Amino acid sequence: MRPFIPFVVLLATAALADTAPPLSGVAIVSVASPQAGAEPIAPRQTETQRRHAPGPVTVTVEEAGIGGARLTMIDGAARTLPSTTRPLCGPQRAAGACRTGESIAGLEITYRLTGVASGQTFTFRDRSASGPGAPIDTAITIR
Repeated sequence: MRPFIPFVVLLATAALADTAPPLSGVAIVSVASPQAGAEPIAPRQTETQRRHAPGPVTVTVEEAGIGGARLTMIDGAARTLPSTTRPLCGPQRAAGACRTGESIAGLEITYRLTGVASGQTFTFRDRSASGPGAPIDTAITIR
């Protein structure tokens, strides 16, 4: 029976990828630090208004749809950063566990950055998990 279990998991993973809503947008929605608190980030905002550096800093990204090839960079250099992910559920895109009947509309991903210097730029890039398409990215310069 053991060989059957990985096969079932593989099928479930493939089914999820097939039904995932295509990635249609990414946005940095919040930057937070102990010294500056939480700062909401407006659409098209390119730099934090508050001085969060030298950190630690958390950056929260929201995906509309589901991506499958995340890349995070600091000043253009790829970095593997610790993160937590929560689903955004239903038409209201509420973060947390989806209720019965609610579909996942996207993801909220919170990254933890340490040792960030003022003026460094955090970039998030992803590509849709449900098919081909160009990468979508967003960036913010941390002050």
